[in-house]
Amino acid sequence: MRNFRLTALALACLTVPVAFAQNAPSAMYGELGYTSITVAPSGMPDFKPTALRGIVGYQVTSNFAVEGMLGKGMSDGTGTITLQNTAVAVNLKLDSVYGVYGKVKTDLAPGLEAFGRAGYSKANTTATVSVSGTSISNTGSTDGFSWGVGAAYAVSPGVTATVDYMSYSSKEDGKATGPTFGVSFKF
Repeated sequence: MRNFRLTALALACLTVPVAFAQNAPSAMYGELGYTSITVAPSGMPDFKPTALRGIVGYQVTSNFAVEGMLGKGMSDGTGTITLQNTAVAVNLKLDSVYGVYGKVKTDLAPGLEAFGRAGYSKANTTATVSVSGTSISNTGSTDGFSWGVGAAYAVSPGVTATVDYMSYSSKEDGKATGPTFGVSFKF
């Protein structure tokens, strides 16, 4: 009986994408982009690390998709704070960021679309403080509601240039936002 349930569940999972694909022009797509994130912790200077961000999406209907996002830090954000009349160098590294989103889109003109996405993201960071040649590092993470808006222009039937602005995190103790410039490919 257990094997029958597992087989039925597996068949159902395999047929759902086929049913949705009938409404979508090309169901799977991927996007690769360069992201500049402004991390603004409360009471501290802004840090501007960069990241390489990838998205894999599934077009459920012609106007709605689900997406998974993964980003990896490329360059660190640096800043200086003053503690007891001493300048302290702070380096912020974005270790990783990931999330899941629902995406809605609409056509503005042939080949040009506007979109919005909303979902959940989590970012992992490492902050390093350096004073008089001594460094101390601390890791941290933040997660929660994330949203973004953007536009895409079809360069060819399978390739699209994209730009978006995302809010990865916005809480009392700080926020992380920024633009991404990317290229999307249909599978």
